[in-house]
Amino acid sequence: MLDADGRMTPGAASRVTRRFADPAVGGAQLVVRIRGRHRWALRLQDLEFWALSALTQFGRIATGTVSMGATASSAGSPPSTASGRAPGRTP
Repeated sequence: MLDADGRMTPGAASRVTRRFADPAVGGAQLVVRIRGRHRWALRLQDLEFWALSALTQFGRIATGTVSMGATASSAGSPPSTASGRAPGRTP
């Protein structure tokens, strides 16, 4: 999922696709960078976005959970754990 103004670096899609050869992988998240970060205001936005994303990811690692963000949640995707099962369900 990309926002309307998002762009992937050349070759990113093929590198990410290879990760899914592992059956244990159910999702992947790429690093997000703000374009135009040579300007001070956008550099601060880039730093803020990266820091918040990193803290969120550390929380996901600590709790063994995943998140697709508000867009996927609003599309009706059920929440799931790192195992790919919905929380509270037995295997």
